[in-house]
Amino acid sequence: PSSFLGLPLGLSPPISLSPRFALTTDELMRRVSGGAAVRISAASALELDGDIELSSLDLDGALSIRASPGVSVVVRGATVRNAGWCWESVEPGAAGMPAGVSIRGYALRKEGGVQIELQEPGRYEVSGGGVVTRL
Repeated sequence: PSSFLGLPLGLSPPISLSPRFALTTDELMRRVSGGAAVRISAASALELDGDIELSSLDLDGALSIRASPGVSVVVRGATVRNAGWCWESVEPGAAGMPAGVSIRGYALRKEGGVQIELQEPGRYEVSGGGVVTRL
């Protein structure tokens, strides 16, 4: 675990699933159809927003996929490796920081990683190291 403001916290892997990705456990199970073929290392960060299905993914780093309304994405045969995002300490009352971030003592620095934002309606596949193909 990391330590922020003198408190030990186990924050990895950070996984953010928007309500547009899944609202219920049943929806989540349908969206992660790959089961054991979806692997996320403890050093990874995953952010999913929209109509996205995880068929097979090996993630060791950071991956963010945002699918606008009308966009459908399947992640198949993807192996994403990068340095990932990191947690950094924030001093209480730090200038320019929102109060909520300053109070908790840490922030997620989202630099690098693979960030995919799809806005054009249609069906897409994410494969390889984050290659997007329109189907």
